[in-house]
Amino acid sequence: MTRGGPVVTALAVWLTSAGCGFGDDGSETVSQEEYARQADAICLDTQIAIEGLPKPLTFADLGPYARRYAPLLEKQVTRLRELQLPEGREQPARRLLDEYESTAETWHAIAGATKARDQRRLRELLADSQERTLAIRELAQQLDLQVCEPQT
Repeated sequence: MTRGGPVVTALAVWLTSAGCGFGDDGSETVSQEEYARQADAICLDTQIAIEGLPKPLTFADLGPYARRYAPLLEKQVTRLRELQLPEGREQPARRLLDEYESTAETWHAIAGATKARDQRRLRELLADSQERTLAIRELAQQLDLQVCEPQT
C-alpha cells in the first residue's frame, strides 16, 4: 500500500536528515519527533524495496516473494533497533520492534509452508501476518509514525 502524502513527506525528511549523524549521544532516549523522523526514514527505505518485489499472483509466486520479503523486514528491524527509544514511549516502541520481528519470522514460515505445499499451515500463517499487521498499525499510530507499517 503506497500512501503518497506520508511517503513524500517521509522522503523529504529522510533527504534532509540523511547526513545528520543520529548516533548515540550517551542518552537512552530521544524526543518523540526525532524518533518518528528516524524510524519513518528507515521504513521508507523498506517500503521502496518491497515495492520493487514482484507481487505474488499465484500460489507458486508466494514462496519466492516470502523469501525476499522476510529479509527486508529483518533488515528494517535491525536498523530500527539501533535507534534510541522515544522518550516516554519506550514500551510501544519495543512492542513495535517485537511485532516486526515476529512478522519476519512468520514470512519465513510462509516460505516454508509454500515449499511444503501445506495450504492449511499457509492459511494460519497468513492470518497471523494479518493480525500482526493490525497490531503494528496501532503501535505505529501510538508512536506518531507515518510510514512504518507492513506492506503485506
